[in-house]
Amino acid sequence: MMLQEKQGNAHDQLGSVKEPVQQHHRSVDGEVGTTPGFAKNVAATELQEAAPKLMRASGVVKSGNLLSASTSRLVSCPITSRITFLLGWIFTIFVVFTCEDYTERLANLHNVPVNQDEAGLHANLSSNFLGCEAGLVYVYSIPEAYNQEFVRECATFKKGRDLCMYMENWGMGSRFEFGAEQGGLSTERGPGPWHNTWQFALELYFHERLQRHPCVTDRAELANAFFVPYYAGMDLSRRFTHRLAKDELYMELARWLQGQESWKRRQGRDHFIMLGRIASDFRRPGGDRLWGNELLRQEVFNKMIVLSIERTSGSFRKSASVDKEIAIPYPTYFHDSSNAELQNLIDWIGQTSQRSSLATMAAGQRQASTNRMRHRLMTQCSDDSRCTLLLCVGHEASPSLSEEMRNISLPVKMEGKTLNVLCNNPPVLLSAMHQSEFCLQPPGDSPTRRSFFDAMLVGCIPVIFQKEAAWSQYVHHLPQDGASYSIFIPMTLANKRNVIDILSQVSKSRIHKMRANIARLIPRILYASINEMRSETPETSKYAGSSAEIPDAFDIALDAVLGRINSNLKFSRDANSS
Repeated sequence: MMLQEKQGNAHDQLGSVKEPVQQHHRSVDGEVGTTPGFAKNVAATELQEAAPKLMRASGVVKSGNLLSASTSRLVSCPITSRITFLLGWIFTIFVVFTCEDYTERLANLHNVPVNQDEAGLHANLSSNFLGCEAGLVYVYSIPEAYNQEFVRECATFKKGRDLCMYMENWGMGSRFEFGAEQGGLSTERGPGPWHNTWQFALELYFHERLQRHPCVTDRAELANAFFVPYYAGMDLSRRFTHRLAKDELYMELARWLQGQESWKRRQGRDHFIMLGRIASDFRRPGGDRLWGNELLRQEVFNKMIVLSIERTSGSFRKSASVDKEIAIPYPTYFHDSSNAELQNLIDWIGQTSQRSSLATMAAGQRQASTNRMRHRLMTQCSDDSRCTLLLCVGHEASPSLSEEMRNISLPVKMEGKTLNVLCNNPPVLLSAMHQSEFCLQPPGDSPTRRSFFDAMLVGCIPVIFQKEAAWSQYVHHLPQDGASYSIFIPMTLANKRNVIDILSQVSKSRIHKMRANIARLIPRILYASINEMRSETPETSKYAGSSAEIPDAFDIALDAVLGRINSNLKFSRDANSS
């Protein structure tokens, strides 16, 4: 089988811990949480300062004199390195870090005794890898049929939909223009941070971000956590639309995992997986012709920590291990690569002069019998001049809609309008939301909506009708006080009264305060750009000197995973010792 071909090198790789790669962290003006211990930026200057310490710890430097202590290293280095050595400190560091035995020395730099307990080894090891206090992560090497094959076959894996534009830029999608002339955010270098991001593309994005993380190791024996890079959501779409056996791939993966020594060590309690769709889609019994599969009903996957855009909800919760599930934000259209881009977005959110509409609702046409709440709100919005209704036409990859509908002239005042718009038209959606005070977010096929985060992205206050739509879902990314950034109208009340009238009674001062809170939360719900590292210097960065380092949504999610795994392992050790 295809996984057996990889089994021989899945854990016996002789590679070292990967060199740190600078991550997409940003510093913003405080008051929005603290920097998780796992997700800390490793700046180039920090690495330069740490180099002498690392070499001393590995036995390279026996004294404070780096030049004299490094002489013994030159025996195993190329002749060109001997010449470089004579040029001084900078070139000596280069020689040390390029010698053939550096990786071995780095992996063993702590000189840990063989009989030291496992917890102590991990604690000592991660404390010396800058910012990895919560431990190291091992990413499994599995056949590309489980992940990258979907990217290569993006035009066909979901029958009838060409999704290739969404696979660009490691899942962030193709760029699009959304500057001031479109009613959006001005940028100095073309499209900038705006990407047409598919709401189900986080499997690809998360995998790529994790592979670049400084706390990822190539040595399974050093890892605290193990990531399984299976794009289960994309596989589900392919198998359903092509009428293939839905359980074939994940059942084979489950059998392979159970045979790995890293799995046997803790029976998978230190493993995690990223699902790009809602968790309930992976708990649905039924045949191959019905939507969903039973991946999370399998013992192997049920033991893992599961990241998804929505935790298991409704009747599926009865059979779910929801304590192992972590909900993370849907991806938005904005992926910042600099502090300046982030600050420009926050400033744009604060604009109030352009908010001419009280409310906006964007939704696809549904029969009243399938979702009465949505139909009721759409009717109220279309009948009220204070509300803008965007009727979504087509689907995520519609190729046949008219050019007239594709190219609605922007910016356009949308107050009180009802527009038939292409579902895949981010500028129109974002422009309408930016012109509104409130954005209605009724439940659809499940409690959560990607539109909830799109609304926050442009400073439109989300209005929800179930607490499970956000308040009880994204507990790691959003504050406990949901009323500080959104409006909750119980469905019982919404069925009795006009929602637009209820919103008209919210005071201006409360609206202003809630929008300020949303601006503070923005860094926590956005997924930073993968393409470009931030290049600001302390002199040019608007956040120079700020002590508040705020992680992005990826960092917070990863920190939550490590925290959950470490907590579970501590509980197990305590239980065994009692």
